Amino acid sequence: MLQEGIHKATVNGEAYETKLIWGYDNFKKKFFIVGVDNAGSGYGIIEGDYDTASRVFTLNVPKLDPATGETMMYKEVRKIVSTNRQEMTMYRMDPKNNLETKVLEIIYTRVK
Repeated sequence: MLQEGIHKATVNGEAYETKLIWGYDNFKKKFFIVGVDNAGSGYGIIEGDYDTASRVFTLNVPKLDPATGETMMYKEVRKIVSTNRQEMTMYRMDPKNNLETKVLEIIYTRVK
């Protein structure tokens, strides 16, 4: 399974574009997303699981903190609402106290 998507938006008055390639790793038994965008100079690879009953992907997102050079962990929860809509919420994971802080929410709508 491979799926490609290009997402465009305006964030704080600036054009934002990201390209995502979704897939399934048969060896790891995990879904993954490889993404690049125009907001940074790098790329991201995230992976996780899908719950068929709730139609929710839960993905682990390692991100490099440019200020400290350390890797911070995030969790992305992506709900498939319909064939034309997805809802994504991202949480920052604090390993010291095991708390999640909501940092981002995006509603994706297919353009026909």
